[in-house]
Amino acid sequence: RKRRKTYHDRRRSSLVSPRPAGQVASSKEEECQTAWSDVNDWLLDLGLRDFAAAAETLEQWDGPSDVDYDGYNDHEDLDVDISQTLTLCYAQVGLSMLYANSETTPSTFERSSGVLRKVSHLSGLDAPPALEEIHTSSAPFVSKDYLDQLSEVYLLHNALLRRNNPMTSSTQASVSFASLVLRSCVVLQKLGNPKSCRATAGLAAFDKPEEQMNELHKTLQKVPVKSRDDNAWAAVRQQILWLRNWQFQASGIESDDGKESTGIFGKVKRMNAEIEMLRALLRASCYDLAVHVYCMQDQRPIADGTLEKTILSVAMSFYDGASNGNRTRGGHGVPFQPVNIRASRDPLSLIGKILEQNPRSYTKLDDLIEIGRNLVRAKLGS
Repeated sequence: RKRRKTYHDRRRSSLVSPRPAGQVASSKEEECQTAWSDVNDWLLDLGLRDFAAAAETLEQWDGPSDVDYDGYNDHEDLDVDISQTLTLCYAQVGLSMLYANSETTPSTFERSSGVLRKVSHLSGLDAPPALEEIHTSSAPFVSKDYLDQLSEVYLLHNALLRRNNPMTSSTQASVSFASLVLRSCVVLQKLGNPKSCRATAGLAAFDKPEEQMNELHKTLQKVPVKSRDDNAWAAVRQQILWLRNWQFQASGIESDDGKESTGIFGKVKRMNAEIEMLRALLRASCYDLAVHVYCMQDQRPIADGTLEKTILSVAMSFYDGASNGNRTRGGHGVPFQPVNIRASRDPLSLIGKILEQNPRSYTKLDDLIEIGRNLVRAKLGS
């Protein structure tokens, strides 16, 4: 029975990009594309409801080239060009599924890696390396020009299957970008800041420098690594630098020439990323590692003046958050943090509060006089 063409069919037909000038799709090709678009839509929708099932379907089935019509409707073998076009549209579903899926579990990322390999196979492209190898010398390359042509519109659900979508059309550039995005998702998940492929791709391609810096700062605050573990934090630094520049090599020296890199933190300048990393190392009490990385290298990642200011800034933040205002010892002190003193409009009035809250503090006259002198020297009161 001949199926009546619905509005849905006409809408999907309009999503197919026009052919080059002078070439017109045959009626047979149009009929095949319309019919197979329903299959592609179904598989993409399945990916939203059950990604594991959709991924398994795509990995085990080759789509249009893997169908036995058994003589139905006197069907002939598809023309090579038509078959290739339909297969590329089917492969596009795989890339679309990655960006449509919102799951952030390790098993989802592993499944997504299998989908990428299948997309590459269907499209006759070089297969991406395994997830654990992407951050090494075998990492795929994505040009800055490719990123510059991308738009957030391409991640809208109704645009994912458009033939002219550079993010989901199965090309070497789109597969390489997706594999780098996927590896970044794995790294972020291990750093305690899991994100979907869609969010990670947007972070790399569309977010502004300040937005990437905020995400970098948030990631370093969430790192699930214990303090004073220099080896673990050294690995964290390498991962952060790779997230900033997908072509970064752990054994090489990267110059900071002010140019943007390709990576989810690629619009953050190298020195600014290193400053955030230094702050994280100091907060984690990894002082030996900080000295080794930022003070002992021939080419220091942070300029001396900026390095000194950063260290002093972190030290003062420690002091401001201390329960005891004495910088040289611990123990019990007055119930004021140093920042309360510096932020007070009338610091000298705090001496009265000390006397009120510590009834016998009057016996330590020398200490009170010294506090007053220090407040005067600091020009915090008169």
